[in-house]
Amino acid sequence: MGKKPMAQILKVNKFEDPQMALNLIAHICTASEKVDPSSYFKNYQNLIKTIDKNIDDSKLLQDDFILKCRCVKWDLEDEIANNLFPSLKIAVAGGFSAGKSSLLNSLTKIGNLLPTGVEPVSVVNTFLNCQKETFKLNVKGINLKKELVLLNDEVLACIQHSSKSKTYVASVLDKILIDVPSEAYLDKITFVDTPGYNNSTNTDDADKDTAEKALKECDAIFWCIDIESGTITKKDLDMLKPYKEKPIVIFYTKMDKKSDNDVKRIVESTEKTCLKEFGREYMPVTVMAISCVNKKKYSTSHMTLQQVIEAIKHKCGGTADLLKRYQQQISNMFDKEIEASNEAIADYEEQRTKKKANKRQR
Repeated sequence: MGKKPMAQILKVNKFEDPQMALNLIAHICTASEKVDPSSYFKNYQNLIKTIDKNIDDSKLLQDDFILKCRCVKWDLEDEIANNLFPSLKIAVAGGFSAGKSSLLNSLTKIGNLLPTGVEPVSVVNTFLNCQKETFKLNVKGINLKKELVLLNDEVLACIQHSSKSKTYVASVLDKILIDVPSEAYLDKITFVDTPGYNNSTNTDDADKDTAEKALKECDAIFWCIDIESGTITKKDLDMLKPYKEKPIVIFYTKMDKKSDNDVKRIVESTEKTCLKEFGREYMPVTVMAISCVNKKKYSTSHMTLQQVIEAIKHKCGGTADLLKRYQQQISNMFDKEIEASNEAIADYEEQRTKKKANKRQR
């Protein structure tokens, strides 16, 4: 007579309902900041005060040098205000449906937290802050008033389903911050999941602008390409060239959709193209094909993902916290100023000696 059909549970995101989505938008726009981060940044605040005092006390320094010091201070304040997490930042970028979110879901082992649909509905960057001392996911948002709002993981799916409810939650968010429990090698790494942009057109849309901003501000770049597209394109190269001095890793995603021979051919062809376009000095850390389905990967360097991360850390000087990074930057500026001053003193002394010798000859 046949078996009784088993009951099936269909999970529906509640924010597909337009009213629920509008309620969330209202919460994001009107909520006061629920987290006071000031206590976490006491050391940074002390550093800022020290920088100000040193600059004010340095009456003999040139105006342009003082301005540089103040710019470093402003960068530090902006970093604290906007990211709330001192770390080494890696932008994960590429075109629509390039597999960026799938790569991050797999790399950080957060399941399917990041939406992986192909429809372009989001223009908000998502920051995944990896911390080995964190034991659960924490989702926060920065609204357009630059205030921190506590959220939950459903908001990520809501952004993906915005096109169904015709209420675009991403429009009221400046960025999303997710604290992610991580393995030790990812500690103090922040992955910036950027919106995919339509690289088949020449229009400057909001998605591309958002992605370019992340490429500019981050320390390193993961560039994702759907392996079914065949190989790296001129538009990909044009996007990467302005940032060639940063560590770059090129990932071909969905490698399970190609034969092993095709994967090898595409990877090796891309390496030759990059060598021609960037030169040996600015070659990518590696070109890797990867599948998030069967976990296979291929690169001529035979690097693991952990080795890729370690290579990026090495090129960026490690994952020293924000305070130490800016302290070192300021220290280097003072060292250069001292060196230039010593050279100027030596030059003046040489001129003085020559003038003194000329006077004696007269």
